[in-house]
Amino acid sequence: MKTVILTILVFGVIIMLHESGHFLFAKLFHVKVEEFSFGMGPKLWSRIKRDTQYTIRAFPRQRAAHCMKNQPGSGLLLWLQAPS
Repeated sequence: MKTVILTILVFGVIIMLHESGHFLFAKLFHVKVEEFSFGMGPKLWSRIKRDTQYTIRAFPRQRAAHCMKNQPGSGLLLWLQAPS
């Protein structure tokens, strides 16, 4: 049981670092990030800072950085991201 919990935590950290990379590169290339969320489902907490909504959701299974599509100059960045 301890191994299962540790595995879930390690994957959670890896996914959070991965999504943070999308977020940081979007900001670096001036692509508007609409929402950076931790989890999925209904919102538990949310703040808007500099046109980005930071959200904690009910089920900590998924993390996401939602970027604007069809924004001038963002083609390369969106091409490098995994499809949503």
